[in-house]
Amino acid sequence: MWDCRYNEDALPPWTAISTSVGIFVIGFLVGHMLHASRNRIDKVEENCRMFKELKVLADEASVAKSQVGKMNK
Repeated sequence: MWDCRYNEDALPPWTAISTSVGIFVIGFLVGHMLHASRNRIDKVEENCRMFKELKVLADEASVAKSQVGKMNK
């Protein structure tokens, strides 16, 4: 008699599932990139600050060395 097409189970919505998983993965990767770049910027700023301090110490040592050299002559 009549054949009902709804007797079979519906397939899962693979397009919606794969799209949502893809968006999640892209968001995760973008977040990871932003986090890594922020950490790198922090390291570079810390190194810059440290090298500025070392430059000041080296300049002071150079001045002190030149003053000691003048005293010995």
